[in-house]
Amino acid sequence: MTIKGLNGEANSAAAAHKPAHFKLENLIRPNILSLEPYRCARDDYQSGILLDANENSLGHSLPPKSVIPHNPGTSNGATPVQSNEADDPLSLNRYPDPGLFGIKDSLAQLRGVPNDAFVFLGVGSDEVLDLVQRVCCRPGKDKILICPPTYGMYSVCAAVNDLEVVKVPLITEGGRFALDVEAVNKKLSEDPDIKITFICSPGNPTGTLIPPTVVKKVLDNPDYKGLVVVDEAYIDFAEEEKAMGKRAQDDVVSAVSLVHEYQNVMVTQTLSKAFGLAAIRLGIAFAQPALVQIMNNTKAPYNISSPTAHLASLALSPQGIAQMRENVQTLIRNRDQLMADLKSVPGTGAILGANEANFVLVQILDLETRSRPDNNVAQMVYKRMAEEMGLVVRNRAKDLGCAGCLRVTVGTEAENKRCIELMKGLLDGSNTKSSNKVAGGQLTKYAFTSSALGSLETQINVFVPSSASSSHKVPVLYYLSGLTCTEDNAAQKGGFFNAAESAQIALVFPDTSPRGAGVDGEDESYDFGTGAGFYLNATKQPWNKCYNMYDYVVDELPKKIASSDLPIDTSRASIFGHSMGGHGALTLYLKNRSAYRSASAFSPICNPTACPWGKKAFEGYLASGLEEGKQYDATLLLDQADGQPDILVDSGTADDFYKQGQLLPENFEQVAKNKGFKNVSVRLQDGYDHSYYFISTFAEDHIKFHAKFLNA
Repeated sequence: MTIKGLNGEANSAAAAHKPAHFKLENLIRPNILSLEPYRCARDDYQSGILLDANENSLGHSLPPKSVIPHNPGTSNGATPVQSNEADDPLSLNRYPDPGLFGIKDSLAQLRGVPNDAFVFLGVGSDEVLDLVQRVCCRPGKDKILICPPTYGMYSVCAAVNDLEVVKVPLITEGGRFALDVEAVNKKLSEDPDIKITFICSPGNPTGTLIPPTVVKKVLDNPDYKGLVVVDEAYIDFAEEEKAMGKRAQDDVVSAVSLVHEYQNVMVTQTLSKAFGLAAIRLGIAFAQPALVQIMNNTKAPYNISSPTAHLASLALSPQGIAQMRENVQTLIRNRDQLMADLKSVPGTGAILGANEANFVLVQILDLETRSRPDNNVAQMVYKRMAEEMGLVVRNRAKDLGCAGCLRVTVGTEAENKRCIELMKGLLDGSNTKSSNKVAGGQLTKYAFTSSALGSLETQINVFVPSSASSSHKVPVLYYLSGLTCTEDNAAQKGGFFNAAESAQIALVFPDTSPRGAGVDGEDESYDFGTGAGFYLNATKQPWNKCYNMYDYVVDELPKKIASSDLPIDTSRASIFGHSMGGHGALTLYLKNRSAYRSASAFSPICNPTACPWGKKAFEGYLASGLEEGKQYDATLLLDQADGQPDILVDSGTADDFYKQGQLLPENFEQVAKNKGFKNVSVRLQDGYDHSYYFISTFAEDHIKFHAKFLNA
């Protein structure tokens, strides 16, 4: 069947029309082949007095002195828009000239195809990807084949066109991302309904080139009667490696070289990447003239605007191409430096793929062992950098073979440096939020990502006495706060610092729960959920993902401090707290006697399995409820203790929670007496309540109590 509008002379310029088993007319939908293309007014005449296309003869309606900003949102200048047609070089009131400033000829020359009949232009590559599916594939019947991980628009276009997507994954082992030619050809031979095979080269998000020699093996498959589309959005980054000596000069990287011989291949490119013209939305396809003509017959009229064509013509001028190549080489050098810097960031893993584009695919590792890619940590880094720090990368962790991966576009030197700084801050442990001198020492707030708390950010306050240094590390006393509190309450109101400075003891104030876990109901009451983590490890879903304050305080927090540059000796540690935090201090001490030298508590919940607060927490967080909660009950743990525990407990007789039976220090005291624990002291302080007035009154007593053990 004759293809309408096809220039036979231009078509004959192809070196060959291989392969013999492929017939374009058998691939294209019959209604598309028979389509009578729309003929635009400008196809016939482009000059003279133009009264043929119902355009506005008075010119555009942009206000006088209108400008096009060079970079919206900045002060980088602007280009004036002329107010009448005579002075308007783009004739904005006229439909675009089909010649489009000669950009098809320029592209044909740049990529080495015989003439402009081998070139199709679209509104970005996405229009090309959609249009080729529309002309080749019958909705509801035909299929496309993709090789994940790959560009997502192939599948989006298929969904729009009601096409099934067949997936043959790339070979991902070792981050190779190679085309599995054998598997692809097997699938193509088995399924005649597959009409288009999409190959992304260099791949997105893989950054890996699929050599034309590999593509040929698919084109030559005698059982496959469909089309191969090679998407080369990033091809110039591979091409310029030859000019930089990073790749052999005779290395053929672009599949455009196949267009000269093969009629069953289309190669898509763009001016968005290497040319830096993403805003003008110009996509390109190179194919033999018969397929290009069918695409032209089917596309919407005037799909390329005059401003787009004019800007593209400037970019495709000799000066523009030279600038593009210079920029690409700069980006390649920046890419190499970015890769080197990423390898130095604690918590990053392998850089995957061949890195032949303008981005890097880097693994983000788990925070605890630094040994495996972690999707949650990758999401945390991505989200916090974007929402809190104003730097946006792409999370590709859910893509096949990309576990824990972020895709980082190569930026300027300054942008890359900032990215590295932010990633280091998020992955190597802590970000300093504030610092204040107090009692001669320094109180500093840090934020870091906690693996125990489901990769959420948490904050701590750390007081370091003035005597501490790298050569004179000081012991540490952990303070656990009560219900509704944060890391700030006791630091601001507890009155501990003068005594800690005098005793040369560091103080660490962690938060009382994870924050922002997103669990339904976590913010509904003061005594459960946010601000009420109860210093246990939750075993009931969905709380068990983030509510693991026991592991956080006992294991992760000391390791975080020990691995920092803080002058703190975590091998000499004690623990104290208030109310729920007093419960935590007593419990953690009794369960980990080798980790803590002593424990003390203000108004602690001493017997939580026997009080309303404890029952609510254990039933809510623990799969086996109160029975499982016994392991977090200080009174029951004291009854099982060996040796002579060193514990100080203070409660006030005017404490309403004491009167309500929430604290039960008498139960704890009775067990101590029964067991003969001489170093367990339970004191009832007459007239004191549950507040920080009470805590600050006896703060010095508790610091001195711990100093006996910490400085021994």
